[in-house]
Amino acid sequence: MGHRYRFFADYDKQNNRWTLHGQELKHLKKVLRLSSSDIIEVFDGRGYSAEAAAVFSSDGSSLEGEFITGFTKEPERRLRLALGALETSDFEAIIPGLIELGVTDILVFLQDGVEKKRVSQKNQDRWERIAVSACKQSKRDWLPRFSVFKRLEGLDEILQEGMEKIVLDGEGTPLAQRKIHSQDVIYAVGSEKGLGPSELEFLSSRGFSPSSIGPYVLRARTAAVGGAAVIASMKK
Repeated sequence: MGHRYRFFADYDKQNNRWTLHGQELKHLKKVLRLSSSDIIEVFDGRGYSAEAAAVFSSDGSSLEGEFITGFTKEPERRLRLALGALETSDFEAIIPGLIELGVTDILVFLQDGVEKKRVSQKNQDRWERIAVSACKQSKRDWLPRFSVFKRLEGLDEILQEGMEKIVLDGEGTPLAQRKIHSQDVIYAVGSEKGLGPSELEFLSSRGFSPSSIGPYVLRARTAAVGGAAVIASMKK
């Protein structure tokens, strides 16, 4: 089977109807100029996907024809990254890697002295677009969930009993030697400035234990992706 283009679309489950919008529709029609003889893939970011001929109904955006829509269950294992807000370009650069490694939730928190514009609505909208592109490339059917917190303490909203809680710290136990006991894992990484004493104290009080990745000092973006890679390879 040759390469098939993949598009993000809305799915009407009741009528088994797929609809493309905006740039996705423009890219298919104006840039790629696909015809009715071309088979494409569509997905909605919440588990549903299908293959269909590039044939549209009279409204010009809904796919027509017989096609089978499949459903992929949300991964049983939740892999959540709590990350101090990075410089815009650095954060955008790591989103695809996080998605390819199976990170399900990306929780961004502000730290003292970090500009609020790093988590502006404009930036958040761009994160979503990058995530869609990464899911298209990696054939992942579920988009990650992004959340923004004004402070690290905002994580209290999502922390639960039974989570495996890890904070990446150069002096902690090597992450690769750690035993994972839960299907719900959250790991915390500070921004470029790292995590301060009060932040480490907060995480410790919430049950986070320190783990390290190798003997060297890592940049925040390296730690974020490296942590995901190690944890994704570990079995419960």
